[in-house]
Order: sequence, then C-alpha cells, then structure tokens
Amino acid sequence: EASSDGEGGGPESPVWPPSFGSALAQGPREYMEDALVVHPDARCGFLFAALFDGHEGAAASTWLRDNLYKYFSAGVDAAGCDISPPPAADSKGVAKPQSASPLLEQTMAEAFNEADKRLLKELAKRPPPDCFSGSCATAVLVRQDRILAAAVGDSRAVLARGGKAIDLTPEHRVYGPSQVARREVQRIKDAGGWVQQGRVCGILAVSRAFGDWEFKGGRQQLREELLEDYPQARKATMENELVIPTPDVSEVARDPRDEFVVVASDGLWDVCSSRNAAVLVAKELKAHGDAERAAEAMVAYATKKKTQDNVAVVVIDLRGSA
Repeated sequence: EASSDGEGGGPESPVWPPSFGSALAQGPREYMEDALVVHPDARCGFLFAALFDGHEGAAASTWLRDNLYKYFSAGVDAAGCDISPPPAADSKGVAKPQSASPLLEQTMAEAFNEADKRLLKELAKRPPPDCFSGSCATAVLVRQDRILAAAVGDSRAVLARGGKAIDLTPEHRVYGPSQVARREVQRIKDAGGWVQQGRVCGILAVSRAFGDWEFKGGRQQLREELLEDYPQARKATMENELVIPTPDVSEVARDPRDEFVVVASDGLWDVCSSRNAAVLVAKELKAHGDAERAAEAMVAYATKKKTQDNVAVVVIDLRGSA
C-alpha cells in the first residue's frame, strides 16, 4: 500500500518520508513466484524496499519477503549507524553509481549471505520442488542523504534523476557483452563450472541468487546428473559454488534532481527499458501524484506488452508528489 505523502521541503531538504506504492501480477505464468516488501521506517532512518523474483516455485521468494529485512536489521545493529558520508556526485550528477561505503557494502553482503544460509536450511526441510527453489533479490535503501541498492539476479532498480534513468543494479546473467556478464562467466569457470546457451551449466539463467541448492551444496550431485547430457560435466570440477548470494552493492548521494526509484522484476524489464520506465512513471506521477497507481500502471504496461513472466513493481516517489 502507498504511504501518505511526506512534508514538502526545499531542494536541499528532500521530501521525507517519500511516498511509495507497489503492484504485482501473475501474468501468463501458471504460478506466482514474485514477492515484495517495503519497510518505510527501517533502521538508521532508511526506507527499505525489496523485491524477489523466484524460480522453481515461490518458496524462496516468499521466505525472503518475510525474513531478509531481519538480517539487514541485525547487520546494521551490529555495525551501528555511524556511516561515512555518501559518495559525491559528479558535475552532471548522473555518473554510474559508485561502490557503496565499505561498512554499508559489508553489512548488505553479510545480510544476503547469512539470509541465504538460513534459507537453504529451511528449504532442505521441504519436499521437491520447494527444496530446489531459488530467487533473485533487489533491495533498495533510501534516506535523505543517500540511496543504496544491493542485488543478486536480474531484477533491477532504476533512479530517475533530472529526466535521466540511472541503473543502480547490474543484471547477473551469463550472456551478452556487458562487463558484468563477462565477469560472471569467468567466475563460474574459475569455480569449476561452465556456461552453455547463456545459462549456468545450461540450466539456470542467473549467476547470483538466493537458494538454488543444486548449484551450491548439491553441485557435485548435479554434476553426476548432468554427465549423460552435457560433455562439459566430465571435465567440470565444480569445486566452488557456481551460484552465489553475494550482492553487487552501489550507492549514490541524494541530489535535488532526484525524482523517483523504480524497482521491478524482469517481467517488466523484458518488455520495457529503464529509460521508458522513467518516462512512463514520471507521466503517471505528474498526472495524479499516486505512487501506487504508478506501480499499477507499470504492471499494466508489462501485461499489455505481453510479458511472459510474473511482474512486480515498487515505485518510491522521492518528491512525495506534494
């Protein structure tokens, strides 16, 4: 549900708290595997929004929806809220997001890794297919001085600033020319795995995720099962985990030109560019100032464009549409 609009403020005093809204749709899929959560009053003065795109069922994504925030909170409680200043923006204010403050980056990485350990233990108690479930995750932290994003998988967070769209998160896929894709392919090869047809071991479309026990503790068993159909399995050692839950974390300092953040699963991004999403959401917020309706409009857009996946969208209106 959308929160109430915050009080208006000048350029140096961002609207706080920001309004937000969310929407989900199953789309043409047989099951709903996307999930999301927003904690507007999170630790250290942050708004915490997270979105989860599950695969092999919804067991992982729903567990993360209910539990990931606890691990972030525990990490912040241990580290404290004495966080270094956010990175300064360049003159244009639209530079690629810089790496996060070391403490925040470490806190988010530990939260993701600790949550994954617990998730794998929980899933191990369940029958198939739940025990093989996995999930992408993108978490965004918004405060009056900074925006931080942490992600595994191919959901995306986009910041609209001064009419431009800035991707806050990369996509952990193993095809295409991007630097991240090349890095991930090399990491999987170094771990003793292989990439085939743009998938990890010819199976999984993302290279970082929660859950996915087969590519972590169960990877040798997976290798045995793949020996017959994949010649690469004979040479593969799979000595290290092929799919990891360690997020890429980025951070930007708040800027007077900041408009809103869109977090969405690939059910939207498969049919809509970051730039197009920024234009459409801006149009919605200008028309009615309702973040919830803007999120619903993006889900409707993805459906109209015949997305083949579940769709989940969170819109955080940094101007509060006051």
